[in-house]
Order: sequence, then structure tokens, then C-alpha cells
Amino acid sequence: MRSRPPSDPFPDAMNEMMRSATRRLDLSEAPSHRFDYLTGADEAEGETHCAYFAYGLLAAHVRHGSQICFVADGESGTGKTHGTFKGRRSVARCAIGLALAAMKTAGRPGDLRIALTEWHAEASGPLRAMPHDRLRRHSSGPEYSLDPWTPTDARTFGETWYALKAKTGFDEWEVGDSFLPRALRHRKVATTSLNDESSRSHLVLSIHLPGDGVRSRDASIMMVDLAGSELGMEEDVRHRGDLESAFIHASRHAILRQLRAFAAGQVVAQDAKVGEPHELLARC
Repeated sequence: MRSRPPSDPFPDAMNEMMRSATRRLDLSEAPSHRFDYLTGADEAEGETHCAYFAYGLLAAHVRHGSQICFVADGESGTGKTHGTFKGRRSVARCAIGLALAAMKTAGRPGDLRIALTEWHAEASGPLRAMPHDRLRRHSSGPEYSLDPWTPTDARTFGETWYALKAKTGFDEWEVGDSFLPRALRHRKVATTSLNDESSRSHLVLSIHLPGDGVRSRDASIMMVDLAGSELGMEEDVRHRGDLESAFIHASRHAILRQLRAFAAGQVVAQDAKVGEPHELLARC
């Protein structure tokens, strides 16, 4: 059996348990879309449970080829960004590691394509349809750089594309360790009464894993880290009415509607103008 890279964050026993659990999943009758919540957890045990759950789902979907989405939603300071992007067992790190390993072992052609989109109050123009729509139709995706550290020009506001190659002789888990801090270093943050570094933007990371066209289908993985909610603040603070807070709360509901439509097999285009939602539904 192929040995695991030394930086794999999961112990042998848990890896075997996850393999056993995902083998029992019958994806033949399951919908191709999946939508699951991630919750921030301050305690190590809670974070670990969440990570194992996500890891099992990711392993199954990478293997079988389909679309899956995770969203981290909750108050500021509850660990959403840590569990989604920054932690050793973060969903993004696991997704990149599993996808690169699958490409390398199966000899899948092409690159692992990653779209990173940041939405915040200074965004000009409407929010576009969720990135998974472009990832599924690769002919309509933008050109992208083969250098993972040099992104192309953004094709929509706040959107950056990267491409990672699966190569022999490298540790796929360390790719995420190097890539993610660089990709996230410019994210908009601010100090609030709930958190020293509260995310003031919604961040979406979409991964497209190409299939070989014969034995495996394309797989798309999306993870959404919503800006920290201020619902736990005192009334006079959270109703101060500034543009940033208004955007965060109004767009949060719009994005969650998009994700629920994604899970139902629909694509939703949502206008970002606060208080002026406009939805366009179309079957996938």
C-alpha cells in the first residue's frame, strides 16, 4: 500500500476509519451536489471531529467525481477561517492534498485549477454566479497561469485563478502549506469587539479536479468562509449602519441562498446591491 506523506495530519487509525466509511457510501444514487456546514470550534476535539467529517466526504467525492460544497458561517472569532483555510486539518489543506494525490496516483491529465474569490463592501458591480458554474464548464473558464504563485489578471472583481501541477517526488500536503498562506495574505480583516482579526470579506475557494474521461469524472470542491457575523455584539454597535456591516449581513443571506440552490442542482445569480435581490434560477 502506498505510504502516506509524513505531513499528512491524520493518524493511521483515523485514515483507515475514513476509508472504511467512504467505501460504504453509495454515491451511485446520491445527488452530484452536496452542501454541508462547517462550524468553528475553539476546542481541539470539536475541530478534529469537524475535520474528520470533512475529510471523509472529500475523499469520497475526489474518488468518484462530483461537486461538493462546504460553508463556514457564524459569529466572529469562532474559528471559521482556521477550520476552513488555516488549520493543519483545514478543509482547504485536505482538499488540495487529496486532489493532488488523486491526480498523481491515477495519472490524471491537466492541472488542478483553483479559483479564489473575495467579496467585500468595496466591490464594484454585482456578485456573479458562484464560481462552480465556470469550473464545471472548463471551456468557458479564463486562461490561467501555470505558475501557482503568479495569478492571472482577475476576470471578475476579486477573483484570482491559480493552477497546480501534480508531480512525482513531492509532498502534496506541503503544497497546501505553501500555497494557502500566500493566497490568503491580502484578505480584508479588521478588529472588532469580538475578534482581533475579524474577516471583513467573504472568501470562496473553488477547486476543479479533471477526470480522465473514462474511469473518473471531473470533481469540483468549493469552500466558503463567510465574513464574521456581529450578531453577538451589543445592539447599538451592530446596528450602527455602516456600509461594511450592511454588506456583510445582506450578502451573507444572498450567498447562503446561492449555496442552497447549488445543493438543489440549481444556479443562482444574485445581485449584490443591498436590499435589491434579483434571482435567476436555471437548472444545471
